[in-house]
Amino acid sequence: MNKYSIQKRNSSVEFIKLIACLLIVFSHSFPRGIPTEAAPHLIDPTQATGNLQVFLLIVLKYLGQVGNAVFIVSSAFFLRRSSAVKMRKVFDIVRDSFLISLFSLIVLLLIGWRFPLSTMVKQLIPITMNTNWFVGCYLLFYLIHPALNRLTETLDQRKLLGICIAVIILYCGINFLLPGRFYYTQLVGFINIYLLVSYADLYLPSWAVSRKGNAAVMVSSLVMLFGLIWTTNFLGLRIGALSGMADWFSNISNPLIIAVGISAFGFARTFHFESRTINSLSSLTLLIYLIHANDLIMDFVKPAFFANVYMAEGYGRLLYWCGLFGLMLLIGGVLLSVCYRFLADKLLVRISDRIWNVVVSGWNRLLDAILSWS
Repeated sequence: MNKYSIQKRNSSVEFIKLIACLLIVFSHSFPRGIPTEAAPHLIDPTQATGNLQVFLLIVLKYLGQVGNAVFIVSSAFFLRRSSAVKMRKVFDIVRDSFLISLFSLIVLLLIGWRFPLSTMVKQLIPITMNTNWFVGCYLLFYLIHPALNRLTETLDQRKLLGICIAVIILYCGINFLLPGRFYYTQLVGFINIYLLVSYADLYLPSWAVSRKGNAAVMVSSLVMLFGLIWTTNFLGLRIGALSGMADWFSNISNPLIIAVGISAFGFARTFHFESRTINSLSSLTLLIYLIHANDLIMDFVKPAFFANVYMAEGYGRLLYWCGLFGLMLLIGGVLLSVCYRFLADKLLVRISDRIWNVVVSGWNRLLDAILSWS
């Protein structure tokens, strides 16, 4: 990305993406899992709780999904404006995912960590093994977005509205209450949000200009989301069948999470200013995600950190330690992203160019061979 494009982007939109990144990072700051005698430090966010600190962490998990929704809305909005698919962009994202996973594995091995063979293999093919679900899902979404653009451009308002209503009923309604229905996947979630964003962008002009309207939807949706979380937890403490559903609605098919994402992005669009610092930080968000959400950090380093905390003093200051760990994830993610970007600009670009040329050449030869046989 050139320096001019970084400087000229609307920093209000980039700022809301930074907030979304913060929500995602801090939603990963507590050790999730089923507590056992061997691992009493783990916290199960599915279980209703009377502990205020744990309840707030469950709320934070939901807010992490709000952050995901903001990024999906942003991607849908900008991809609507171009049907071009740049395979070099796909290649670069795959490269970054592989190298960051590989570097993480090497560094942790050098400082003494040991991992199962299966875990190390997953680090070598992170997208294939779904260790970075958002990245893999985004790449698939990016590859099919030209077809989605043609669909929304071909349909008239009535037909597109009908599809959006069907999406809301099937996936924001039935699948929201009973997850996994109608062959729901995260990619389907991306497409659903794309369709809703497309309708708003094409036929709801107030979305782009109404600051009060977007703010009202955002605040009311957040209030209702918190009410949903509290009610689910409250009922779970009193009804055994509901005790394991505290985070049941923490997904991107939740209509309230989608509403917050769309309105927050729309609210940000009603402002316009330019800040090179904000834009530069926002350009690092994908790298920050890849670094902080690495499986080795989430599944090994984080549990070990909280195991030591639990053994030393218990969880009387759980929020403090989660905040501290989240801050370490954030600062470390930013610093390592800057270092990686510097390395990529100075060294990886040349190596990547050579590999890319080999890949393109080999792919074209394969296509030519297949076509010649037919």
